Amino acid sequence: PRDDLDQRPANYSALAQRTEAILGSLLFRLTSRNILQEHHFYRLIEDAYWLSVDDKAFLTDLIVAFFSHRYAEALHIGVARLEGVISRTLEYNGVPVTSFQAGESEQRTLGGLLREMNGTVDENLVSYLNYRYVDPAGMNLRNRVSHGQFRYRNADFHQTAICLFDIFRLISEIETAYD
Repeated sequence: PRDDLDQRPANYSALAQRTEAILGSLLFRLTSRNILQEHHFYRLIEDAYWLSVDDKAFLTDLIVAFFSHRYAEALHIGVARLEGVISRTLEYNGVPVTSFQAGESEQRTLGGLLREMNGTVDENLVSYLNYRYVDPAGMNLRNRVSHGQFRYRNADFHQTAICLFDIFRLISEIETAYD
């Protein structure tokens, strides 16, 4: 496994965008044809019994907003909750989620959590998540949304569906990797 999450092929951005376009199209087809429905996501929340009550409430709000076509709202909830869901899922699986700096303990940042998963969770997934949510040379979605730099018109079905997918994919991948 790579130690440095920032080392990617030169054409990584184009490949990631192409993969996201395919995934977004697939998710659109599945939801618009009622193959993938709201209740399926509630079941996924129930299965992740280790999540906090707040995590479950926010994920429920994310799903309601997504299926109500309120994508900007859903994206902001999802991006904001991603780190907490990862943290609690890792912690449930016995992975330390705190770091010690200057004699004090604090929860790792999203980038720190991703580095913690490197070598255990599929390295391609970890690299992709770093690119999409954290890396300033990538999409940096977490920081762009959190700091008001994400454009409203870009908070669409595609971005929101992928964020929703990423959250539940991560739960599944972490569970599988640490079993």
